[in-house]
Amino acid sequence: MTALVKFYRKLENDYVPFEIPLNLPRTNLLTAEDTAPLSRGVRVWQDENKGVIETTEDFEAYPWPDPE
Repeated sequence: MTALVKFYRKLENDYVPFEIPLNLPRTNLLTAEDTAPLSRGVRVWQDENKGVIETTEDFEAYPWPDPE
């Protein structure tokens, strides 16, 4: 039993939320050198000032996954 199921069971809920990630490509990522003591080299995070799709042209050019 996963930790999430145990958590909701302990709360006496009769359900566990389930989400399926979409795994859509993102093009609005920022990178920087990781300066942490246990560095992994590079840090990556989402640019909150720019969306992946902001215009009709962005929508049409987006690499949508094949539903099959």
